[in-house]
Amino acid sequence: MCPIKRKLLVMAILLSSFYGMAQKTILINDVQIFNGKDEKTTKGNLLIVNNLISKFSTSPIPTDKSANTTIIDGKGKFLMPGLIDAHTLYNTLLPLL
Repeated sequence: MCPIKRKLLVMAILLSSFYGMAQKTILINDVQIFNGKDEKTTKGNLLIVNNLISKFSTSPIPTDKSANTTIIDGKGKFLMPGLIDAHTLYNTLLPLL
């Protein structure tokens, strides 16, 4: 490997190790939350830290206004878990064996 490619590879590896170190925080305010169990929604605020739900509250959630915090206005919007269609008919996709 030529020296320039080696240096670029080392720099890319070193820089990529810092990529995921900053905490990413997302706050969604005033959103209607459907939990998938009840037939009703709950209006509240949701805090997500590093891609994990950290807190749900019907009262305001205080956060720091740093550059790593994204605040989303959820007024008039719904938030729900990912739904999976587990009912699949394979016999329509595959011929009978």
